[in-house]
Amino acid sequence: MVKKIILFFLLIKSGNSFSQEVVSITIWKDSVIGAQWNESTKSVAYNKKDKKGYYKIFISDSLGNNETPLIFPGWRNDRHQWAEEWHPSGKYIFCYIEKDEYVKEKGHKRAPVDATPGYGAYTDLWLVTRDGKQAWKLTDIPNNYNSAIIHSAISQDGTMFGWSERIQAPKLTDMNLAAGAYVFRIADFVFDSVPRFTNIRTFQPGNVLACNEL
Repeated sequence: MVKKIILFFLLIKSGNSFSQEVVSITIWKDSVIGAQWNESTKSVAYNKKDKKGYYKIFISDSLGNNETPLIFPGWRNDRHQWAEEWHPSGKYIFCYIEKDEYVKEKGHKRAPVDATPGYGAYTDLWLVTRDGKQAWKLTDIPNNYNSAIIHSAISQDGTMFGWSERIQAPKLTDMNLAAGAYVFRIADFVFDSVPRFTNIRTFQPGNVLACNEL
C-alpha cells in the first residue's frame, strides 16, 4: 500500500536527445493515498485510513494545510469512503461509498476488505458537496461479491463519467479472471435538481470476460 504522496518535478531537456532529469523530490503528505487536484479551487482531495482501518476523505490546500475531513451524516463510520474524482467546478466530489447492508450469499462471506477501494465490492458511486451537507447516490450496484466498481474518470467539461464495473467475482484458477471480469460503463452526467447518470452505455471488449479497467 502506498504510504506517501511524493511530488516529482521533472526538467525536460531539449536537443539531439530526449531525456528527463529529476531535479527535486518532495514528500507532500504522509500516510495518504489517491490525491485528486482541482484547478478551480486549488484544492486536493485524498484518502487515509482511520484508526479502525476504514478509508475516509479529506480536503486540503495545495500545500497540504487546512486539512478538513469530508463528512456526510448519511454515511456510516464503519464503512469505506473514498474520493475518486472532482467535478470540474470544485464544488462536488464523486466518491466510492461502501454499502450499509450486509446480505447473506452462497459461497462468500462479506468482509470489510472486500470493499477496500481498488477492490470495490459492495460499493456505490456517490456525489457529495465539498462541505458534506448534501450527497446523492448515483449507482445501485448489486449487493453481492460478483459486483464491484473501480477506476472512474470524468470528462473535462463534467458532462460524461466512466467507470469499470465488475460483473463476475475473482476466479483464482483462471489467470484472465484472477481479479474478476469487468465491463466499462460510460454515462451522461445530468446536473439539475437531482444529479444523476443517464444514457448509461456498456462496453465489453471482444465480448470476452476479462479484467478490463479504465
